[in-house]
Formats: sequence, structure tokens, C-alpha cells
Amino acid sequence: MGLIQIIRGFTAGHDAAGSSIGAKASFHIGCALNLNMTDEETDREIEKYQRKIEAGADFIMTQPIYELAPLERFLSRAGKPPVPMLLGYVMLHNSKHAEYLHNEVPGITIPEEVRNRLRAAGEHGNEEGLRIAQELLAEAYTHIQGVYLLPSYRRYDIVSELIKTLRAQQLA
Repeated sequence: MGLIQIIRGFTAGHDAAGSSIGAKASFHIGCALNLNMTDEETDREIEKYQRKIEAGADFIMTQPIYELAPLERFLSRAGKPPVPMLLGYVMLHNSKHAEYLHNEVPGITIPEEVRNRLRAAGEHGNEEGLRIAQELLAEAYTHIQGVYLLPSYRRYDIVSELIKTLRAQQLA
């Protein structure tokens, strides 16, 4: 929240101490939102989110999700955000990649159903990962204002394929 307030001050033309910086800066301020919270963490995470919005965040970037339930749970508790929400998504390539993200990367939870689908896909993990992304983003489309896609291992080709598919479905 402190950094958001400092940057908001820059856009008003002053530093953290309130002294003029000579001109107004032009920043678009984003804040992070962890949708992969447990039921016990929900109230605390929503309170942090509200403080970030009050501090002056212009948009929200979520942690990657792999099912719609965390987004729906957040929206049912916090309501529609007053600023745009960008959903995070890391493309999944295979079962090993999904297990790594699920077990080793804090803030990322990949449901067992998704991990099972990638296990069953075997050597066709890229194709299944693409289908999983298409399904989730089509479901989330009416709840969000955008998505940011994170290619893993420099696999920009898979992200490009997803974007082509979403455009064809008029979701991008």
C-alpha cells in the first residue's frame, strides 16, 4: 500500500515527503491480488485488496488461476472491483510443469482435475494445456477486463496460438 501511495503522489507531482518533483508523473498503478486464498485467508486478502484500491491502484493483476472457483469466490465476497481486473495465466505444457508450479511456486494452485488431464495427455501436454487455457478464459471472460499471459520456458508459440484461438472466439 505504501508504494502505491508514493507512486500516486508522483502522479500528483510530489514525492513521499510531499515536496514538489517539478512536474506530474504519468503512471498507471497496478496491484496484485491472490485469488488462490484459503477460506481462512479470504477476509484478510479482501481487506488488503480494498486498502490497495483505496491507496490508488488503477488496475488489478491476479495470481494465475486454473479454475473459475477462486475468481467467483472472490467476486461473491468482495463484489465487482471498481478498477479493471487482469487475470493472470501461466501456460501449462505438461504434467511435470503443472506439478512444479503447484508444489514449488507460492501463490499458484493447480487443481487435481487439471493435473490429471495433463497426466492423461502424456506427450500431447501442450495441446491439452492450450485447451485448459481456452476453457478457463472463456468461462472467466464476463468477470474480467483482460488477461495477461505468461509463457514458460520461452514458449511464445503456445501463447500466440492461444491468442489466435481467443480472437477467433471474439474473446481477445
